[in-house]
Amino acid sequence: MPSLHEAQYRYACHYCEVAKETDRFYLKGNENVIRGLEIFDRERLHIEAVFEFLTGALTIVFFHPTEDVSQITDGGLFKYSVLLVSLVDAMRYTGQSLRFHPRQRIRWLEAQRDASRITKDLKQEGKALGNLGIAYHALGDARKAIEYQKQRLKIVREIRDRLGEGQALGNIGLVYYTLGEIRKAIKHHEQYLKIAREVGNQIGECQALGNLGTAYYSLGDLRKAKQFQAKRLKIAIEIGDRFGEGHSLNGLGLIHYSLGDAHQAIEYHQRSLKIAREIGDRRGEGLILGSLGLAYYILDDARKAVEYHDQHLKIAREIGDRRGEGIALWNSATPLNRLGDRTQAVSRAEAALRIYDAIEDPDAAQVREQLAKWRGQSTS
Repeated sequence: MPSLHEAQYRYACHYCEVAKETDRFYLKGNENVIRGLEIFDRERLHIEAVFEFLTGALTIVFFHPTEDVSQITDGGLFKYSVLLVSLVDAMRYTGQSLRFHPRQRIRWLEAQRDASRITKDLKQEGKALGNLGIAYHALGDARKAIEYQKQRLKIVREIRDRLGEGQALGNIGLVYYTLGEIRKAIKHHEQYLKIAREVGNQIGECQALGNLGTAYYSLGDLRKAKQFQAKRLKIAIEIGDRFGEGHSLNGLGLIHYSLGDAHQAIEYHQRSLKIAREIGDRRGEGLILGSLGLAYYILDDARKAVEYHDQHLKIAREIGDRRGEGIALWNSATPLNRLGDRTQAVSRAEAALRIYDAIEDPDAAQVREQLAKWRGQSTS
């Protein structure tokens, strides 16, 4: 009869395979994305229980060596670590990207990093460091995000992992973008694009193309921005990358918004919103709702604009997206002012400024300037 730890280990192995299945479906694209997410949602409690069992077992080995750990330590430290690394790796898309709050992602990824160091698996350690960078970026901690990505970059170059190198470069580019260093961001995304094409990674190619489109949009080069987003959309549809398809549609909508074609922008944003809700992309859903708010504002529907920005604000706070929270607060301030609510407009702009200052967002200067104008004007 198997011991308790043997039974638990078998249970853990089984649900690690279930976790892998969720991401396998996701990577097949199209309707398989939904299938993978359905499996994850159904089995989530078991998958999370396995994580707690594995981290708990390793904690006993490290911190309670006087206890009876013979069932764990007899080769168990290594095999439990291997299984923990594998479990977290299997959650890259369905769990890490779409279902976990950044704080939960950080806890899982720190455990994966530590376990990969036990097994001396540099490739997995690099992945964990890179994904920790992504999680901290989502929380608005740009400096910590770059620190982790540079740690990953060092490792992947040592082990000659070209795909990992491209991903690290692309993620560093994303952080530079949020810090307002757009040219630096473009340089990194161009390097990622080159590597993704070199190794034949189409998802990576989609990511790099979309991020280049976003960067050129910020520079006001709408022609280049549209070219990159259109290329991303084409490839995303071909390979069934629903996440990429949704984000490229939102990017194209923003371009039409900047061209003054709000109706066309809304059409793109609605298509994008449908995908985000289908796959449970909460962060994407929030950003798209904010984009709809911008479009309705230029259609002179300030009330509807505020409604969409409020929906974005609610989601951003739920998922810990500090930058998204600041964007929603700031973007809702102007339509509130147009509706005659200067007090609320100032209050939201002040709240946005506090966030922007904390996360070193370059839009802080714009918010500060507008606040000075509002405070210097009569509110009558």
